[in-house]
Amino acid sequence: MIKRVKEASIAKECNKLLSLLIEDEIKYNKFVKPMAVTDYFENLINDDKNILLAKVIDDKVVGYAFFKPVVDNDVPGYLLDGIYILEAYRGLKIGKELMDTGLSIIKDYNVKFVDVYCMNGNNACMLYQSFGFNIIKNQFRKEL
Repeated sequence: MIKRVKEASIAKECNKLLSLLIEDEIKYNKFVKPMAVTDYFENLINDDKNILLAKVIDDKVVGYAFFKPVVDNDVPGYLLDGIYILEAYRGLKIGKELMDTGLSIIKDYNVKFVDVYCMNGNNACMLYQSFGFNIIKNQFRKEL
Protein backbone atom coordinates (compact mmCIF):
# COMPACT_ATOMS: atom_id res chain seq x y z
CA MET A 1 0.00 0.00 0.00
CA ILE A 2 1.20 3.53 -0.83
CA LYS A 3 0.46 5.87 2.04
CA ARG A 4 0.66 9.65 2.15
CA VAL A 5 2.66 10.21 5.31
CA LYS A 6 1.20 12.40 8.06
CA GLU A 7 2.42 10.42 11.08
CA ALA A 8 5.78 11.23 12.68
CA SER A 9 6.56 7.54 13.23
CA ILE A 10 6.37 6.79 9.50
CA ALA A 11 8.28 9.98 8.68
CA LYS A 12 11.09 8.72 10.94
CA GLU A 13 11.25 5.49 8.94
CA CYS A 14 11.46 7.55 5.75
CA ASN A 15 14.39 9.47 7.31
CA LYS A 16 16.25 6.16 7.60
CA LEU A 17 15.65 5.49 3.91
CA LEU A 18 16.82 9.00 3.05
CA SER A 19 20.06 8.24 4.89
CA LEU A 20 20.45 5.11 2.75
CA LEU A 21 19.74 7.16 -0.39
CA ILE A 22 22.53 9.55 0.53
CA GLU A 23 24.92 6.61 1.02
CA ASP A 24 23.84 5.25 -2.37
CA GLU A 25 24.52 8.58 -4.09
CA ILE A 26 28.18 8.33 -3.12
CA LYS A 27 28.53 5.72 -5.89
CA TYR A 28 27.68 8.42 -8.43
CA ASN A 29 29.27 11.47 -6.83
CA LYS A 30 32.28 11.24 -4.56
CA PHE A 31 31.56 14.73 -3.21
CA VAL A 32 28.40 13.49 -1.45
CA LYS A 33 29.14 13.00 2.22
CA PRO A 34 27.45 10.23 4.23
CA MET A 35 25.10 11.47 6.91
CA ALA A 36 22.37 10.11 9.11
CA VAL A 37 19.11 11.99 8.69
CA THR A 38 17.16 12.23 11.93
CA ASP A 39 14.25 14.65 11.78
CA TYR A 40 13.97 15.98 8.25
CA PHE A 41 10.57 14.65 7.22
CA GLU A 42 8.85 15.21 10.57
CA ASN A 43 9.39 18.92 9.98
CA LEU A 44 7.83 18.82 6.50
CA ILE A 45 4.76 16.59 6.71
CA ASN A 46 2.54 19.24 8.31
CA ASP A 47 2.63 21.37 5.17
CA ASP A 48 0.00 19.95 2.80
CA LYS A 49 1.97 21.16 -0.22
CA ASN A 50 4.78 18.73 0.63
CA ILE A 51 4.04 15.19 -0.51
CA LEU A 52 5.80 12.39 1.36
CA LEU A 53 4.72 8.94 0.22
CA ALA A 54 5.68 5.62 1.76
CA LYS A 55 5.32 2.09 0.45
CA VAL A 56 4.35 -0.09 3.40
CA ILE A 57 4.51 -3.88 3.28
CA ASP A 58 3.68 -5.92 6.38
CA ASP A 59 3.89 -2.77 8.57
CA LYS A 60 7.39 -2.02 7.23
CA VAL A 61 8.31 1.07 5.22
CA VAL A 62 10.22 -0.33 2.24
CA GLY A 63 10.28 2.74 0.01
CA TYR A 64 9.48 6.42 -0.11
CA ALA A 65 9.17 9.36 -2.48
CA PHE A 66 9.21 13.02 -1.53
CA PHE A 67 7.85 15.79 -3.74
CA LYS A 68 8.17 19.44 -2.74
CA PRO A 69 6.88 22.63 -4.35
CA VAL A 70 9.32 24.79 -6.30
CA VAL A 71 9.10 27.86 -8.53
CA ASP A 72 11.12 28.32 -11.71
CA ASN A 73 10.93 31.72 -13.44
CA ASP A 74 7.68 32.48 -11.57
CA VAL A 75 6.15 29.19 -12.79
CA PRO A 76 4.96 26.84 -10.01
CA GLY A 77 6.02 23.23 -10.09
CA TYR A 78 7.27 20.33 -8.02
CA LEU A 79 10.60 18.67 -7.46
CA LEU A 80 10.88 14.96 -6.82
CA ASP A 81 13.46 15.46 -4.09
CA GLY A 82 14.09 11.81 -3.38
CA ILE A 83 12.89 8.31 -4.07
CA TYR A 84 14.37 5.20 -2.52
CA ILE A 85 13.38 1.55 -2.29
CA LEU A 86 15.16 -0.92 -0.04
CA GLU A 87 17.34 -3.19 -2.14
CA ALA A 88 15.43 -6.36 -1.23
CA TYR A 89 12.23 -4.78 -2.65
CA ARG A 90 13.59 -3.44 -5.93
CA GLY A 91 12.20 -4.83 -9.15
CA LEU A 92 8.67 -5.04 -7.71
CA LYS A 93 7.46 -1.85 -9.45
CA ILE A 94 7.37 0.08 -6.16
CA GLY A 95 9.07 3.06 -7.82
CA LYS A 96 6.32 3.07 -10.44
CA GLU A 97 3.64 2.96 -7.73
CA LEU A 98 5.24 5.85 -5.86
CA MET A 99 5.57 7.91 -9.05
CA ASP A 100 1.99 7.17 -10.17
CA THR A 101 0.62 8.20 -6.78
CA GLY A 102 2.78 11.32 -6.48
CA LEU A 103 2.02 12.56 -9.99
CA SER A 104 -1.70 11.93 -9.44
CA ILE A 105 -1.67 14.06 -6.28
CA ILE A 106 0.38 16.81 -7.92
CA LYS A 107 -2.14 17.17 -10.77
CA ASP A 108 -4.61 18.53 -8.21
CA TYR A 109 -2.21 21.36 -7.28
CA ASN A 110 -2.46 23.14 -10.66
CA VAL A 111 1.28 23.33 -11.34
CA LYS A 112 3.06 23.32 -14.68
CA PHE A 113 5.99 20.91 -14.27
CA VAL A 114 7.72 18.27 -12.17
CA ASP A 115 11.51 18.19 -12.05
CA VAL A 116 13.85 15.48 -10.85
CA TYR A 117 17.63 15.34 -10.71
CA CYS A 118 19.27 12.03 -11.50
CA MET A 119 22.98 11.32 -11.30
CA ASN A 120 24.64 9.87 -14.37
CA GLY A 121 24.68 6.08 -14.16
CA ASN A 122 21.75 5.78 -11.76
CA ASN A 123 19.17 3.22 -12.94
CA ALA A 124 16.39 5.48 -11.65
CA CYS A 125 16.92 7.64 -14.74
CA MET A 126 15.16 4.94 -16.77
CA LEU A 127 12.15 5.13 -14.41
CA TYR A 128 11.84 8.87 -14.96
CA GLN A 129 12.13 8.53 -18.73
CA SER A 130 9.39 5.87 -18.68
CA PHE A 131 7.12 8.50 -17.12
CA GLY A 132 7.86 10.97 -19.91
CA PHE A 133 10.48 13.08 -18.14
CA ASN A 134 12.84 14.73 -20.62
CA ILE A 135 16.47 15.66 -20.10
CA ILE A 136 16.57 19.45 -20.11
CA LYS A 137 19.96 20.13 -18.60
CA ASN A 138 23.39 18.56 -18.73
CA GLN A 139 25.84 19.37 -16.01
CA PHE A 140 29.53 18.74 -16.45
CA ARG A 141 32.24 18.63 -13.80
CA LYS A 142 36.00 18.47 -14.03
CA GLU A 143 37.62 17.03 -10.95
CA LEU A 144 40.82 18.74 -9.87
